[in-house]
Order: sequence, then C-alpha cells, then structure tokens
Amino acid sequence: MFSIPQVLSLLLGFMRDQDSDLWKGFMFAFLLFLLSSLQSLFNHQYMYSCFTVGMRVKTAVMGLVYRKVR
Repeated sequence: MFSIPQVLSLLLGFMRDQDSDLWKGFMFAFLLFLLSSLQSLFNHQYMYSCFTVGMRVKTAVMGLVYRKVR
C-alpha cells in the first residue's frame, strides 16, 4: 500500500537523471505494475471476505428474527 508511492518516486528520479541505465527504468515500471496488481488482488480478496462475513451475519440475524416472530 505504501510501497507504490516509493517506487513511483524512484521512477520519477530515474526520469530526471539523464545518465541512468535504461534497465532501471524498466525495472521500476515493472515493479510498479506488479505492486499495483498485487494490491488489486489483495483488495478484491478482502472485499470478498467482508461480503461473505456480512452475508453470514445477515442470515444469522434473519434466522433469529424469524424464530422470535414464530
């Protein structure tokens, strides 16, 4: 989460320096892509887990209310 701005800062520093090796730029760009992809993957997994827990809680509460009404 906090590593993407750091890598972006490194990439911008690479772009400012005229004498930098080209492979460093590709490495920073690939690292930025990789970290963004991992962040998206973990975020989707977290949201899925939250949704699943929410549905279980909703089902449990509905079951308790239904038993109480009957």
